[in-house]
Amino acid sequence: MVAGSGNVAFQRGDVDADSSVNLADPLSLLNHLFLRASEPPCQKAADANDDGRLNLADAIGILLHLFQDGGPLPEPTGCGLDPTDDKLTCESSPGCRSAAQR
Repeated sequence: MVAGSGNVAFQRGDVDADSSVNLADPLSLLNHLFLRASEPPCQKAADANDDGRLNLADAIGILLHLFQDGGPLPEPTGCGLDPTDDKLTCESSPGCRSAAQR
């Protein structure tokens, strides 16, 4: 897989693809991981720590970013392509598409 595979722009941490990173994002990821809710539309966006895996650490990373000055999430922090190579996919990121159309 090539970095930025699919050329789909996304925002790191925007799990629910609504154009913002907020409390709903880690909750969406936790619902997916533990309650078998639907998969995020862009796995790469949900991979908040950019380690190539979706797990509890990603939800915690978003929470620390939002509430405990955990620093910025890895790039792309705005709509952009993934600078790292991993096996996660990003078939669509409606939040970035909507932001681009404004």
